[in-house]
Amino acid sequence: IFDNENIFFDSFEDIFKKISLSKNKSTALISKVKEIYKDDFEKFEKDCMYIQENFVKLDKFAVEDKINEKYGQLLFQTKNNPQLYELRLEELFKYIQFDLLDVIGQRKPYLCGLNRFHTYLENVIQRININDVELNYAIFKKDTPLFLEEIKNKREYKQLAFCKDDEKFISKHIMYGLYYQKYRILSLEADRSQRIVSIENRTFESFEDAVDILKEEGKDKPFFRLDKCKNSSNCYLNNDEAKFGVLIYMTREEEAERQLSWKEVENEQ
Repeated sequence: IFDNENIFFDSFEDIFKKISLSKNKSTALISKVKEIYKDDFEKFEKDCMYIQENFVKLDKFAVEDKINEKYGQLLFQTKNNPQLYELRLEELFKYIQFDLLDVIGQRKPYLCGLNRFHTYLENVIQRININDVELNYAIFKKDTPLFLEEIKNKREYKQLAFCKDDEKFISKHIMYGLYYQKYRILSLEADRSQRIVSIENRTFESFEDAVDILKEEGKDKPFFRLDKCKNSSNCYLNNDEAKFGVLIYMTREEEAERQLSWKEVENEQ
């Protein structure tokens, strides 16, 4: 446990009550805990007391120092590029966290062996380098909360709804957009603005070509526009999720010069 003097800041009764009253989806961690204990407060209290008596408090900076000492060179820790090292370290932590949360949900013990750890290390070094950044999409998706109710008035949501008014479909594509947005921020922070310009110019050109072809074929409909753009190539991006994401990102209201539209709407509000 990192930097947490009071792991149980609420009483066991309060925690148990919150869990019992939870109405989250069955896949949520709190729902899985609720299913395990049901109405058995005594068992819950006993397990909590065991954790409280046996947890080990680790100093965050001491842990980071140990990682720096052993793996700093492998992650290319340099004074000239601390951002690259920190980003790699953060992504490495997320790989392990992703696995950890998965086994917690299955009530299994977690062990990250040396072979697995080195595989993660190699993936992170390969994906995050001085020329480009490619975050693991599955980890990004699990680590990024998405609340559709909060974005229903945004243009990118409305444009996707013209394609297919289905929450699962919209959620999937909005997540692609968030993934590209993260990639874009990291690229700009690393002084790769020209790459972003190239990506978005290529995307806009593909969009214009797609619209022209669909109109010529008499098939110009919102879903077909999106689908044809998704099937277009973009040599400046290394994975489909980022390629799909830039399409969604460029439908935003704020995108003035090169705004994409799956359906053209007059006098948009």
